[in-house]
Amino acid sequence: MRSRVAFVVFLMMCFFRQSSFCDTWPLVLTGQIAPGTGEARFASLSQAAVNSRGDIAFHAGLVGGGHGIFRVSEGMLSAIALTGQPAPDAPGRILSSLGDAQINSSGDIAFSAGLYDGRTLLDAILLRSGDTLRKIVDTEAEAPGAPGQKFSSFGLVRLNDAGDIAFQADLGSPPVETGEHFPASGIFLITGGRLREVVLDAPPLFSLNNQGDIVFADGSRVLLFSDGSFKTVATSGQPVLNWTRTLESMSQPWINDQRDIIFVNQRQISPRFVTFFPNAIVRWREGVLEKIAAAEDPVPGVAGAVFDESFNSPHIDNRGRMGFSARMKMKTNANDISTGIVTVEDGRLAVVAREGQVIEGVGKLSFIGLPDFGQQGKLATFVGKVNDGSALGTLGFSGVYTVTPDRFTLNFPQVADGAGPGGGWRTTFILANRSTDTAAATVNFYDDSGKPLEVEVGGQRASQFAVSIPSFGVTRFQTDGHGPLKVGWATAQADQRVLSGIAVFELFDDSGKVVSEVGASATVPLRSMSVFAEGGPSTYTGIALVNPNIISANVDLILRDSNAKELTRQTLEGPAQLSP
Repeated sequence: MRSRVAFVVFLMMCFFRQSSFCDTWPLVLTGQIAPGTGEARFASLSQAAVNSRGDIAFHAGLVGGGHGIFRVSEGMLSAIALTGQPAPDAPGRILSSLGDAQINSSGDIAFSAGLYDGRTLLDAILLRSGDTLRKIVDTEAEAPGAPGQKFSSFGLVRLNDAGDIAFQADLGSPPVETGEHFPASGIFLITGGRLREVVLDAPPLFSLNNQGDIVFADGSRVLLFSDGSFKTVATSGQPVLNWTRTLESMSQPWINDQRDIIFVNQRQISPRFVTFFPNAIVRWREGVLEKIAAAEDPVPGVAGAVFDESFNSPHIDNRGRMGFSARMKMKTNANDISTGIVTVEDGRLAVVAREGQVIEGVGKLSFIGLPDFGQQGKLATFVGKVNDGSALGTLGFSGVYTVTPDRFTLNFPQVADGAGPGGGWRTTFILANRSTDTAAATVNFYDDSGKPLEVEVGGQRASQFAVSIPSFGVTRFQTDGHGPLKVGWATAQADQRVLSGIAVFELFDDSGKVVSEVGASATVPLRSMSVFAEGGPSTYTGIALVNPNIISANVDLILRDSNAKELTRQTLEGPAQLSP
C-alpha cells in the first residue's frame, strides 16, 4: 500500500515587494477608499513625509473633488483634515484647500490651508497635535520685521521634533507707499509660540533641524542661521573635494542636528542664459566641501549607467546617512534614462528604487516623485506611478510608497519551539552567504500578534539574536525546544542582499528522538501566488500567512480543482504586525 505523508506549505503574504533593490511597498494606492470620507476614493497623491518612528503623512485629492491630509501610524490609515470641514479658530470658515504635510517624531502634523467663509479667503498654517487641530498663523497677521506688511500666502512649511515651525511666506504691500523698498517674501520661525523673522526676501526652499537651525541658499551662497546669527558655509567658485569643478549656483539645502549640510550644485548652461542644470550633490561638514555624486559618475549596481545632470531632494539624517533622487542614463544610449532614489552610507552609494523596476503583484514603476527620508534612516517615502500592464494600467495609477534602504530582510512565516501535544518542537535556521564578504544578520522572533517572542538558543533566552555568516559560508543555529510550546514567526535582517535561508522544523518525542521534520525556505513577500494543495484521510495542506507591514492586509483564499474550476473562497484579514 502506498504511504501518504502529511506536509505543510509555508508561505508569506504581504502587500508588495519588488523583485530587486530594497524592500519597497505601497501604503496607499489611488482608487482605494479614503478613511473618514464615507465612500470617497483617492484620486491623486502628493509628496509624503516620514518621521523617525516610521509614521507617514501625506496630502491626497479625492474622486469627485475635495482633498485631505492623511496619516499612517502603527498600521492605521486615518484622516487628519478634510476640505469642507469647519476651520479651527476661524468661526464661519471651512477648509477650502490643503497643502503638503510635515510630521515630527511626536506625530504632530503641520500644513498650510485655505480658510473660506463664502466671500473671503484666508491662508493659514494649521497644526494637528493629538486629536486637536488648531490655527498657528494666518494672512491677517502682520509679518515681523516688515512693519505694516501682512502675510499674503504661505509656501513651504517645516516642523521639527521640538515643535518649532518654520515657513516661507509671500508678503503683501504696505498700506501706504513710501517709495522705499519693501520685502516681497521671507522665512519665519515660530518657537515657543513666538513668531520672528529669519530672513526677508528669501528663497522658497530651506531646511530646519531639531536645534532650530535653518539653512537656505540664495543661488551664489549657502547660509546657515543658528543661535540668532548667519554664517556663510559655501559660495560660488569654491573648490570641492573629490571633484574637478567648483561651486556655481546652489539650491535645496538640507541640515541635520550635527549641522552637516547637503545641497545641490547647479551648472549654468551659458552666461547668456539663466537656466541651470543640477549637476552634483555636495556635502558641507565642519568647513569641508565634498562631492557625494556628480553627473557622469557611474551609478552603483546599474551596469553601464551614469548619473545625468538632474539631482533633487537631498537629505542627510542624524547618523550622517544621505539620500537624494537622481536621473540616470545609459552610456550606450543617452535616451535610455530613468529616475531613481539613491542612499549613501559610509561613502557607499546604493540605488534603492528606480523607474522601470517591477513591484511584484503591482506592476512596473513608470514614475518616481521626490523622496523624503526619516531622520533615523528607517524609511524613505515617495509618490510613484505604476503601469500594471493592463489596458487600464497603461494610464497608470499612483501610490505612496515606502522603501527600507539599509537592510535586506528574509522572512520565516512559521516558528515552533517547546513542548506541545504529541511531542516537542525545535526550529533550526540555516543562513547561507553568497558574497565574498562576511555578512551580519539580526534574527528577530515575533508572536502571532507581532510582539517580540522570547526563545532559547544555546541556553540564551531572548527575542533577538545577532549572527555572522562567513564568506561563501553557512551559519546554523537552533532553538532549544525548552518550556511550553511557543509559535510565531521570524525575520533575518542582513547587511547584504546575497543571503538565503531555510527553517527546519523538528518534532521530537519524550526521549528527544526526532519523529519527523520538514524544511521551508525563507520567503519572498508576494501579493498573489498559487500553491499545490491536497487533502485526504492522512494528507493535509497548511499555509502560514504573516503580514509584516504597518497596515492591515486582506487575503483572498481561492480553492480550485485540477481543471481550475473555483470550488470556494474565503477572505482573511491580516492585521498589521510589525512597524519598520
